[in-house]
Amino acid sequence: MKPYRLSIKFPHYRVSGAWKDGDHKVVMGTLQYIQEDAIRLNKNTFGNLFIRKRSIKTKLNGVHQSIEFGASHSLAILERDLRKEYNDILHHEELFWF
Repeated sequence: MKPYRLSIKFPHYRVSGAWKDGDHKVVMGTLQYIQEDAIRLNKNTFGNLFIRKRSIKTKLNGVHQSIEFGASHSLAILERDLRKEYNDILHHEELFWF
């Protein structure tokens, strides 16, 4: 996932300058751009968060059931990787709610 860098200076400059000049079309266009960018950020960061969480939980349950029949090194590695991904998802979920 790519880090998001919010550059507020350019839109702020355009909005404040247009607001002073009375050019409301520029203000609305810039605000529309900010809204679309925020929607893209939300979709890319949180869009499939709950679906991914459910998928990882299902995979972890499958790994745990397999371990009950016989532990192996590859299952332990898979469980470790799934737990790391699950913890990352929980972190993103926390960011989503706050």
